[in-house]
Amino acid sequence: MAECKNQVDPSRKEINKDEAGQMNNASAWFKRNYGDINVTCKLIISKKQFSSAAGFNDQVKIMRERNLRKLVLNVKSFYSEFKTSDFKSLSEKNSTTHLYTSTIS
Repeated sequence: MAECKNQVDPSRKEINKDEAGQMNNASAWFKRNYGDINVTCKLIISKKQFSSAAGFNDQVKIMRERNLRKLVLNVKSFYSEFKTSDFKSLSEKNSTTHLYTSTIS
């Protein structure tokens, strides 16, 4: 689960209470809707320090600019794998047959 903060003032040094609160709300919503399953929570933000009033209720990993750039490149690379695919030829029957024959080979 990810919460992305892209409007953070670059001169500000800390994650504020509202940003931490939004992550806590998202985490609570996820638990309410999906139960007690393993999930990795990420806050994508340019800051890593917390203000004295901010904190998370659950474990949250911070993703900063460097790793965000890596993520963007990986997602673009993933989708570029499909640029020559013919999706019109797909059907549930063809997909199932392809998966079945791929696992046998």
